[in-house]
Order: sequence, then structure tokens, then C-alpha cells
Amino acid sequence: MSRSRDRYVPLLLVLLASAMRLALAFRVRVPSSDGAIYLWACEAIADGRFADGWSTVFHPGTAMLVAPLVGFGVSSDVAFALVATIAAGFVVIGIDRICRSFECDATARTVAMMLFVVGFHFVRLPADVYSEAFALPFVTWAIVMALRERWSMSAALAGCGFFVRPEAILVAVVPWMLSLARDSGRRTEHAKAGGEGRGTSTRRRNPARAIVGICVVCALSFGLLRGWLTGGHALTPKLDFMLPLGPLGPLFEGHFAEAASRLGSNVFRLVPSIASGLDYGSGFLGLIGLVLLAKSTRARAVVARAMTTFALLHVITLLAFETKPRFFLMLAPILLPCVGVLWMRLRGFMRQIVRVAILTTLVVAVVRDVKDQIDPPRSEKRVELELGRQLAARGSTLGNMVSALPRVAWAAGQRPLPPWPWTATELLQRVIEPHHRILVMLATDDNLRAMIADPRGFRRVDTPGHATERGARIAVYER
Repeated sequence: MSRSRDRYVPLLLVLLASAMRLALAFRVRVPSSDGAIYLWACEAIADGRFADGWSTVFHPGTAMLVAPLVGFGVSSDVAFALVATIAAGFVVIGIDRICRSFECDATARTVAMMLFVVGFHFVRLPADVYSEAFALPFVTWAIVMALRERWSMSAALAGCGFFVRPEAILVAVVPWMLSLARDSGRRTEHAKAGGEGRGTSTRRRNPARAIVGICVVCALSFGLLRGWLTGGHALTPKLDFMLPLGPLGPLFEGHFAEAASRLGSNVFRLVPSIASGLDYGSGFLGLIGLVLLAKSTRARAVVARAMTTFALLHVITLLAFETKPRFFLMLAPILLPCVGVLWMRLRGFMRQIVRVAILTTLVVAVVRDVKDQIDPPRSEKRVELELGRQLAARGSTLGNMVSALPRVAWAAGQRPLPPWPWTATELLQRVIEPHHRILVMLATDDNLRAMIADPRGFRRVDTPGHATERGARIAVYER
């Protein structure tokens, strides 16, 4: 019976995860601002406009994975939801494999998988259209392959993850550290057996070098491809976009007080962001489980150190730019299996307290999921999609509209601008050609004053969406 359970429980949880994600995605049907840009890139690549698809501020791996389905005529939002749901199934199975390598029993493995299956932000990923949905499988299976000592495969998965999200490549530190530890142990055993340690030869040092080499090749390949397609030279296009948002931007400009203030703000938000991103408990419980893992055996201590190093590198990277709850989802392949370790290893009274805390985390996540089904997120922003479709119907053509609202631009078939709080002054600086005929922005007082004072011949036009509160906050200008 236990063998049957081991075989079918992960598959049943994959089905449950798929059902929850698809149900929410089809209930919402309004992407996030970032998501509108991903969907536009999917459509561009599916249409053969690879340079356009690779030229956004986001890495194109997400669009490349979804574009084939869009090419078969599936709408981009539906295609994203379907492919992201399949990706979630790989994460569920991967968490099960990681838990098995930690020798978790069937119940502990089920708990760890359930934390991902019902996790609030995890369930939202397909509906929000965020790239974490596709970065997570690469990170998860890079860890799985590292624990199986398949170093090259682990490094290749980390390198492929770089095409989806740049920070995914940091997981390569796990196979790198584990391969170094294995070779060091073998050299020690060889020396104790009477050898001089040279019998291990160059071959045993190769895994660590190969891991670095594979990751470098993947990153350089990305940079070369992007440079060839778009003419861009940055290794990651997100760097220029994210740099002004964190402490590094003002630091490089010599504004040390501003840099210190932003760093302090990021540090201050670190704990609540981890808490919110990983369902108000599973992240911190996973950290306790990571400590228990390190104290179990010498081999497990090496694994725990490697995973801790990846977690620290990831957190340091976020502190240098931005700390948002969903950015910490990439730590799930480490922390959620460690919750399974915690479930299994504790004894006595503490065991009962921790299990109640874990079950409470699951209940809270389910409640939030149900709330999303009842009251879908971003429903008030459907007016942006309606406005975009109206503008498309009025004859807006590719390239003649400049919009500060990515959802409006995507729905109108236009290229969305990067997700930035654009002002009217900044938008007007982009209107340099006669074919730029339509401007869409938030109707703030500053924006309205800037448009009244500008002599370029724009006049505000009314749209049916202005009847709603959200529509009244959007200003459309035409010339």
C-alpha cells in the first residue's frame, strides 16, 4: 500500500496543482503589468519577430517557451496558463525527489509538495503571467540533478534558467560546492589508503570547472544571441532597468546617503517579504529545517551548506535591487523540502507545535486561494484591456501609440513600455515621429497639466471606459 501511495500521491498532487492554477488563470484573464509585456513578447516571437521578442527588459526564455503554442493559434494568455501549469507539475515532482534525497517519509514529502501546490503566490503565477512560473522548474531540477551528482546536467539547467530569469543561474553554486566536496572527500580517502592524492587526477577536478564553464557558455550565448538580434550589449537587460530601483544606482552616482537609505529599506522589508511570499510561515520553518538537515550527517551538512549559500546569494542579490514577496519564490526548492525535514525530525512537544504551525500555513494558503476564486485579483483593471481593444478598433496601428499602461498597449496590439511610473513629460519625449498619434497615461494632476502646456497638438478624447472609476483615471490623447 505504501508503494502505491509513493507512486500515486505526487501524480494526484500534480493534478490538484494543475486544476487550481488553471481555474484561477481562467477566472482572472487580466495579466499583471509585467505579464502584459511577457504576453506581447510571446506573440512577437510566435509571429517571427524574434528581435522584438528579445528586446524587452525581461529575459526572453518565458516567451520562447510559450510562443510555440501561440503559433498554433492559442491566445497568448491561455497558452501561458497552460504551459505554466505544466511547469508547476515539474516543480511538484522535483520537490518530491529532493525530499526523497533527504530521506523524508511519505507524509513529510506530501506536506512539502502541498506547500507548493496550494501556496498563494505559486497558484497565482499562471494568472499573473510571471516568469517565476518557468524559472522554478529549472532551479528545482538543477538541485535534483546536483543531489544525484549529475553535475553537467545541473549546471546546464541553471544556465537555461538564466534565459528565463537572470538570478536562476545562482543555483549553479549548489552542484559546484557539492562537486568540490565530493572530490575533496575522495582525495582524503585516497590519501588514507596510502596514496599521495594524485591518483584522483585532473578528471576529479573537472566537474567544478565544467560547471563554471557550462554556466559561462550559457550566459555568453544569451548575450551573443541578444546582441545579434537586438544590437544590445548588456549581458542581462534587466540590469539597466533594475539598477536605479535599488541602492546600487545611487551608489554608483556617488549619492551614498541615498544608497544607504535604500539598502536599509530593503533590509527592513526582507522579513515581511519572505513571510508574505512563502505563505506566512513555510519560509521560516524551512530555515529551521535547513539547520536540522545540516546537523543530521556529514553528507547532509555539505548539502545544507550548498543550499544555504545559494539562498544567501539570492538574498544579497535582491538586497542590491528590490525585495518583493514574489522574488523569494525562487527559494522554494530549498525551503519547502526542508519543511518536510522539519516535519519528520522533531520529537516531543516541539514536534506538535511545529506540525500545527505547518498545517496552519496550509490552511491560510487555501483560504487565500479560495478568496482569489471568489474575488479575482485585478478585476477592476479589465477596463484597461477594454480600452486597448477600443483603441485597436479605432485604427491604432503597430507603433503609432505610446502608452504608460502595459495592459492597454498589449490589448491594442502595441509594444508595451517597460513597467515604470512614466510621467507625461517622459512620454512626450518619446513622441518624436509624426506616426506617434495616440498617448495613454494615468490622469494625474501633473500629467494633465503637462499635456495642457505641451504644444504638440494632442487633444484629450473620451472613451466608454471613462464611465468607470478606473477608466476615469486613464487619460487618452490623440493628434
